[in-house]
Amino acid sequence: MSQRPTKRLNVEIAQLDQEVKESAKLFVFGVAISLLYLAAAACVMFVRIDDVRTMPLNAIGDSIAGGVGPLLLLWIVLGYLQQGAELKQNTRALLQQVKELEQLVGATSEQVEVERLRHKHELERGAIAALPRLAFERLHEAQAGSYFCELHNAGATASDIFIRTDDPSMIIRTPHFPALLANSHVQFQIFIEPSRESAKSIHIEYRDAVHKKRLAVFQMNLKDEDEDKRLIFFLAVDAIIEEGDRKAQA
Repeated sequence: MSQRPTKRLNVEIAQLDQEVKESAKLFVFGVAISLLYLAAAACVMFVRIDDVRTMPLNAIGDSIAGGVGPLLLLWIVLGYLQQGAELKQNTRALLQQVKELEQLVGATSEQVEVERLRHKHELERGAIAALPRLAFERLHEAQAGSYFCELHNAGATASDIFIRTDDPSMIIRTPHFPALLANSHVQFQIFIEPSRESAKSIHIEYRDAVHKKRLAVFQMNLKDEDEDKRLIFFLAVDAIIEEGDRKAQA
């Protein structure tokens, strides 16, 4: 989340704090002026106490009203300014709440992002754990052009396994297996025309532990070892070709 709105709120709150402090100074100023004014009025009355005693009551009332008038006007102005200061305090409280909400939203967003990354990591780890690891072992020639192959699985269980080739010179016996458990193997036989024993490929279609259909392509080469012909397989491709059924995954 961007820090710009929070910085702007901090600036506005600082400005409001400064204005509230200035309003408090105005209140102190008003009290001081009022005390000085009353003290001055008391001194005047004390100096002219004889005149005050001889004045009619209505004249005394008019004098008091006239003397209090400037104070009244002063406090009307100060009251208006104080009301503005209270509004600014309310505004500051609202801005502080907005700031706290933004911080809460920011913390929540970070938690959501952490949870999303954790969930993504768990999915990736689960996907890796669901992968079979297919490899060929114990490949040897039984007779001319006929080879026994052993397909080994060192990963998760594979199901609905179908072994095929697009090469017309090669025939695969027992090309389908319903399942291949972890750390187990299956055997099948390959027939190759003796005159066409060159580099070939075998395609193995299967479903992994979460029922995604995958294709593994092995490149196959023929190697002579002490008059014994062996097939050497290299994994070239292993990719998803069809997403699994969600109901099946559940």
